[in-house]
Amino acid sequence: MSSGSGRNTNSNNTNNGSAGNGSNEAAVGNGGVPAGEIDSPKKQCLAALARLDLQPGVPELFNKEHVTRGVVLAGDQQIQLSSNAFGLKTESLPVHQYHVDFMKTLARERNGQHTFPLVQDETGNPNFPNQPLRKVPDYTTYQNRIMHQNLFAAFIRKYPNVFGKDPDVFCYDYAKTLYSLTKLTSLDTPMELTEAETQQAINRPYKVNLILKKPADNVFDIRDWNESIGDGLSEKPAEIIRFFELATSRYASQHPEDHVMFESKKTYYMEPRKFGFTSPDLGGGKYLAAGASKVVVCVEGNRKEGAPAVIIDSKKTPFYQSMNLLEMICAALQTGPNITPNRAQWEIAAKYVKRLECFPIYGNRQDSTVLLSTLTTASAVDTMMELDGNQISIAQYIQQRYQVQLRFPQWPLATGAKKVRGNRVHIPLELLHVADYQRVGNGNITSSDIATIVRACAVNPSVKSGEIINCHQSFAFGADGFMEGAHMTVIDRPLDVQGRIIQAPAISYANGNLYPEQNGKWRLPKPAKYVRAATLKSWCALFLEVRGERMSFAEYEQFVAKYYHECRNRGIALGEPLRIWSVPCDQAPIEKAFEDASGAGCEFILIGHSDRDSTVHRKIF
Repeated sequence: MSSGSGRNTNSNNTNNGSAGNGSNEAAVGNGGVPAGEIDSPKKQCLAALARLDLQPGVPELFNKEHVTRGVVLAGDQQIQLSSNAFGLKTESLPVHQYHVDFMKTLARERNGQHTFPLVQDETGNPNFPNQPLRKVPDYTTYQNRIMHQNLFAAFIRKYPNVFGKDPDVFCYDYAKTLYSLTKLTSLDTPMELTEAETQQAINRPYKVNLILKKPADNVFDIRDWNESIGDGLSEKPAEIIRFFELATSRYASQHPEDHVMFESKKTYYMEPRKFGFTSPDLGGGKYLAAGASKVVVCVEGNRKEGAPAVIIDSKKTPFYQSMNLLEMICAALQTGPNITPNRAQWEIAAKYVKRLECFPIYGNRQDSTVLLSTLTTASAVDTMMELDGNQISIAQYIQQRYQVQLRFPQWPLATGAKKVRGNRVHIPLELLHVADYQRVGNGNITSSDIATIVRACAVNPSVKSGEIINCHQSFAFGADGFMEGAHMTVIDRPLDVQGRIIQAPAISYANGNLYPEQNGKWRLPKPAKYVRAATLKSWCALFLEVRGERMSFAEYEQFVAKYYHECRNRGIALGEPLRIWSVPCDQAPIEKAFEDASGAGCEFILIGHSDRDSTVHRKIF
């Protein structure tokens, strides 16, 4: 119950009695500003002030130099601070940008075609074209990066007449963009990997063609980052900042034995102890993975000049274990596989499998994953399918088709997110293995998980500083051939800055001063009186009746009495309310109450409004 909300009735247009959300407000009481011109925050503020008969005075501008540079005042203590920003040294050097397309050619025709993009773009739901595209699942994202990396390396080896003999002149984002320190001149050369070559590179049995395209403006100088495209340091050429982020992640991305990367800004460690971290077990088939986040930004130097810097921080994120799916769900439910799950257990299990990628451990699909969406409501023995004109259960089909006898047929089936030949795929949980490198969604993070994550992340500054240094070393900036060729260097030590501990101010009351406690908190003394208090002549209290609210109207009346007595104790000139009454929590009776209060000359309404209501609140305030 939130019963301390106030509303000033003088600011309302009483012609409609609403809280400022009626069609009349745009045309009435707008301070002379035409409705069509109230199209900016500044004009809206001026119009609001005009409705209250207020005029803005001459503005007083604060000297920002005192904030950005800092001024050591009496009582302040100057200290040295260490940051997580590492300087990035660059030299003038041209970089060439190219567009990369991989196309695969299948031996078997599909939908009347043989050639397709290597990775299909997400198309979304055609029935809901306005919905955002689905995010590619983690395991697929990781595998796509590895596949592009290995294919590009194979093409470099096969076509030295196009790429030369030094692979360290290239920085590739493992998708569509390639940066090169040398100009490529043989872009029209047809480039293809045979089925055998593709099989050796990425274990896929089809031909792959590589198409390189040169954008119209494909050359920039590394030092062009210093050319602002706006007024602030953050408004730098986005393409060059993105190039910096890819270049500083190149070594990590080329060592998947140590790093799992879904993008250039984050990495997770395959062997966390190698980099000074641990991976606590969260239970329920989850663990807390250690990693690092990294971005490149422009920071202001001593002479107010911008300079690029790499911001590095340690990162802790929950991941799923790679294990049998039924075992994972049983661990989450804290039960064994011999039970028949009830409704509550089914709901927890259904949340676990949503958007989860798993490998079938039967048949001939063990090298490709299935993206799951939900669970069936029926078990494997009760879910039927048609085979040769007969109805048989999924359990019978698995036994007849694959000679696999289910051990736990009483469990529901996992349902695939994509249809195969127009039908949903149903797979027993015990025949699925959870793919690696999958982050846990917020819906499957428990309060116990949160407590473990907080303990792992809330570390002392000295520990945090050590983690940041370990993360810096994990990227191995100095060992990357491309960064060396581009004359880019990330400083080993973080930037040090001057800081100051500001003397805590004191709060002055009419009957004494209040100083903060050692923990920085101010506790208001009971006898404290305000130096200059407000005066309120006429006011009322309104209680909104909401179904299920535990506070009664009589209890609200007691709260109002305590409220105005406390105001008096603090020096506020406040009389007893003109009226205390209640109305249903609906727009029409509330508007009528506002009209009555305004007609009675009330300057203020204290509203008691239940937290259980979420629809009327935004209309009142």
